[in-house]
Amino acid sequence: MEKPDDIKVILLMHFLDNAFYKIELQKSRIDADKRSMNTKNLFPDIHFLLIAFCNLNKLLKNLCSHFKNPNLNTIFTKYEKALTHLNDFRDHLEHITEGRLDGKGQRGKKLTNPNMLGDLYGDTYHFGGETFNLKDSFTFSSNLKMELENWDNTSNEYPFWN
Repeated sequence: MEKPDDIKVILLMHFLDNAFYKIELQKSRIDADKRSMNTKNLFPDIHFLLIAFCNLNKLLKNLCSHFKNPNLNTIFTKYEKALTHLNDFRDHLEHITEGRLDGKGQRGKKLTNPNMLGDLYGDTYHFGGETFNLKDSFTFSSNLKMELENWDNTSNEYPFWN
């Protein structure tokens, strides 16, 4: 198998590790915001969490394209749907004035619940009739990182996390 460009892979792995760090950082901030009931910080922190997940998705896609490794692709495929779902929430928040206030999602698709524009009940975030669970997203992030670390440790290509 042909090895990808060393510099690009090392940078991608560094940025990937940094994305996981940002997710953990946001977890601690969100937990503190929830404990103190600081909603002014809570929703921007959730938004930044979604940005970190979006970046993680892009980095993984890019890494997969460099390695063309079936084991890495299997890991990415396992988490791709959840990452895409979180990206949809990021998209809603960043395009609130581009249709969301009028009850329209991406590409003009009608929101299920157009009056629900960013509410948190427990650990479940609601937007326009769609939901995601904060705890579940943190768990899946940890699981994804663990699987990538295991892949990295056994691939013998570019050991990064060992």
